[in-house]
Amino acid sequence: MDAESKTREQLAKELAETRPRVAELLYLENACEELRKSEMRYRSLADNVSDVIWAMDLDLAFTYYSPSVAQLRGYTAEQAMAKTLQETLTPASYHVLVEALEEEMSMEIGESRNRPGTRTLELEEYCEDGSTVWVEVKISFLRDEAGRPIEILGVTRNITQRKENEATIKQLAFFDQVTGLPNRVLFKDRLSMAVLSAARNKDGLALMMVDLDRFKSVNDTFGHAVGDQLLRAVGERLRNLLRSSDTVSRIGGDEYMVLLPGINDFGDVAVVANKITAAFQESFVVRAQRLSVTASIGVGVYPEHGTTAEALIEHADMAMYRAKGLGRNIWQWSPAGTEAPEIMSR
Repeated sequence: MDAESKTREQLAKELAETRPRVAELLYLENACEELRKSEMRYRSLADNVSDVIWAMDLDLAFTYYSPSVAQLRGYTAEQAMAKTLQETLTPASYHVLVEALEEEMSMEIGESRNRPGTRTLELEEYCEDGSTVWVEVKISFLRDEAGRPIEILGVTRNITQRKENEATIKQLAFFDQVTGLPNRVLFKDRLSMAVLSAARNKDGLALMMVDLDRFKSVNDTFGHAVGDQLLRAVGERLRNLLRSSDTVSRIGGDEYMVLLPGINDFGDVAVVANKITAAFQESFVVRAQRLSVTASIGVGVYPEHGTTAEALIEHADMAMYRAKGLGRNIWQWSPAGTEAPEIMSR
């Protein structure tokens, strides 16, 4: 074999050995390019979505925030990442999130694999201007091949409008639209809970039915707008007379109910009833009009006058009608035909 033939054979051999390495290099180059494009796509998505995407390490330090945090909270992504979790959330929300994270991280690996991939929480976050915003946060864990958590991922969405709608629905469902006081539904619930608590703790409570005397003449003379303002003024005066633990409710028309939990002395009940009656001796000023209105009050006391919410309401209602029949502008705690309890401590 001449020298030229050997050279061709050697070149062919070297080319055959080199071809796989070239193919491997081309594959790696293409893979890197695809990875770079994929990262660019995901980064572009994260940087342009309206929801806030974030990540934190297992020490609860933020490692990433999408720029959309500026629209939600007023901070740049860099400023948001520099905040601690305690600086990001209100105290109550901080404890909710930390408890959820600790629960997830304390799970056995096999158990964590059988759980849903995300957990959804409603949290309250601080904004740059000092206000707060309610958000829905979906959190998940990035895990290694063994199932151990290595990073915390989250998506945050503004739910302010939802919270406002829920508050409006609650207001309509449980509060009187004229006075802003608890309505009959909410009052009945509070009374039922108070009765259960009194039974459990061997405690007392009092219920008062307050009905305005001749309120219809105010509406007929001055109109319903003035009448509504008078109803609001009455509610405010009643609230100011009572403890923060007491409840004043407008149950409709010109009727109010008052719940006094933790009352164990009939003498204390009488003091409150006399105080309310006296408060109505002072006129109300509504739209520069000085209006005088009194109240007839019926009182029911647990457990002497009933051991259920329904029984107490019925007793107080009958006692109120007795006060009406006796001339109005007074209070009574016994319906007609029954004797009043002695004013004494239990």
